[in-house]
Amino acid sequence: ESIFIFDAKYYRIKAGLDKLPGWGDIVKQLFYALSMKNKFNQLFNVFLFPDTCNNGFEYLGYASVEGMEDEFGKVLAFGIDIGTAMKFYVKELDNQKRIEFVDKIINKTKEIQLQFSS
Repeated sequence: ESIFIFDAKYYRIKAGLDKLPGWGDIVKQLFYALSMKNKFNQLFNVFLFPDTCNNGFEYLGYASVEGMEDEFGKVLAFGIDIGTAMKFYVKELDNQKRIEFVDKIINKTKEIQLQFSS
């Protein structure tokens, strides 16, 4: 019923609407979402960036086509703590921790989208 489209980037950004990826990356994400819009009840579009943060991840902002959010949606951006990501990569943190981590990002994404809908 729901799909999450994650696009992990290798470069860092700073928080703020003017600091998100270039137009090409944003259009690509919006196209992915648009192409699957009729197949799922809920669609969530997310950029993931390397960052340093205490909680493992943090919300940075979103990108959208101004005035067309109802049609194309928003692409949320999260910073993922580099240290945490590396611990998952070298399997210092087990698969259950990875599932819990992803679940937290999914729940935060849903929470933010709900706020936009209100």
